Amino acid sequence: ARADDSQKRAAQEAMAEKAKRDQELNRQQQEKVEQKARTAQVKQLIEVSRLPKLITEDYYNFVDDKKVKRISVNALVRNKLSSGSLAIVHHGGGYEIIPREAALKIQERDPRRIVLLNTPTEAPDADDPYAAYQVPDDLMW
Repeated sequence: ARADDSQKRAAQEAMAEKAKRDQELNRQQQEKVEQKARTAQVKQLIEVSRLPKLITEDYYNFVDDKKVKRISVNALVRNKLSSGSLAIVHHGGGYEIIPREAALKIQERDPRRIVLLNTPTEAPDADDPYAAYQVPDDLMW
């Protein structure tokens, strides 16, 4: 009877081990499916909300992976990038400019895609002694 019990116990342990492995494999597969879904959502968000590419002689410089990159902009886009209402994201081997709302949604799903997202500028204090002086934030370098 003891050999019978130990065989049953071994069989139960083997089944429990197999169930554990199956559960882990299912979890990994589920993670892959969710990752694919997030990637598809990010791609769609960028393609739907990106601004049309501009062809200008004016560029906005930014740092990506310790390298200075640049993207073609006009004065309005430059100001909106500086103020944080537009963002720059990786897309298809290049860069796209998208609105802040879309960038925040992308940041939830895949923060590595966000290259530049400035914090929104706040209204100046009423008692700021330098309020009358304009600070240039779009210096060319």
